[in-house]
Amino acid sequence: MLYTHQSNRKPRSFLHVPNCTTFHEIARNATAQAKLVVGDGAPWIWNVVEDRWPGAQELLDFYHASQHLWEVGRALHGDQEVATAQWVEPRHHQLRHGRENQVLAELAGLKVPPGEAGKVVLREQNYFASHARRMNYRTLHRRGWPIGSGAVESACRQKQCRFKRPGQFWTSKGMRHLSSLTETHHNHYWNELWPTN
Repeated sequence: MLYTHQSNRKPRSFLHVPNCTTFHEIARNATAQAKLVVGDGAPWIWNVVEDRWPGAQELLDFYHASQHLWEVGRALHGDQEVATAQWVEPRHHQLRHGRENQVLAELAGLKVPPGEAGKVVLREQNYFASHARRMNYRTLHRRGWPIGSGAVESACRQKQCRFKRPGQFWTSKGMRHLSSLTETHHNHYWNELWPTN
């Protein structure tokens, strides 16, 4: 999910359609003062960001980070739901409210338990370490930026339902063009691409 910001406008979102020249060019050449990409942590997302929007700020979706924090809690406390919640909730709050470095340091310093729980803790330590620079939730939220990708995931679902109806068939090329036009219209770029002058 790519958000752009101009000083006199609210952040606008783009739904990126792979290999879609229109969005690629709009995002690359936008007059935006800032660009933010919110992702779920998959490495390919950050590779696309580096290729298409160099210099864009990256943010790990807060809700995905939360799920991974709960994985650590379960690995440390097993089936003890109360103990897991007592461990996770303060760290969850810290992560959301500007104390991400404290949480990251604590996670990195965890003693790894034996067995399967230890494998989970090691995996999650690596996950958080690899995304350490993508967790400044408080700062971005204070700027009015989103910290989750849920709105875009929902919009993707809506788009899929709109384009996948009985009797509708699209070629890959046609679908890319139709998606491009639809998103251009919804993001108020129509007149910028096709001025009426």
